[in-house]
Amino acid sequence: SIANYLGGVILFEETLYQEASDGVQFVKKLLDLGINPGIKVDKGVVPLNGTDGEGTTQGLDGLADRCASYAKEGCTFAKWRCVIKINKEKNLPTDVAIQENAQVLARYASICQA
Repeated sequence: SIANYLGGVILFEETLYQEASDGVQFVKKLLDLGINPGIKVDKGVVPLNGTDGEGTTQGLDGLADRCASYAKEGCTFAKWRCVIKINKEKNLPTDVAIQENAQVLARYASICQA
């Protein structure tokens, strides 16, 4: 069984509500197999002003409501992405980028674990 090799599957919001060809929702199929359905909750990376091409991740607005809705649909975990650029010649990452991304990750974790 595929469940022997997968502990979880990360879904996008649009795939969360999709059904298999037999009409059963993907989330139910995963749960029935003992596989944890998760959800990507970030809204993408945007430029971090004042830096040389570094970024921060958006999507904290409304996250608590989205997480509650995803949990009702059967999701057991969430996934968030932060990008830290590393470039020795440009002295990246900057302290600004490290601090910004650490703050975003902390807020994400706090919201998702509430």
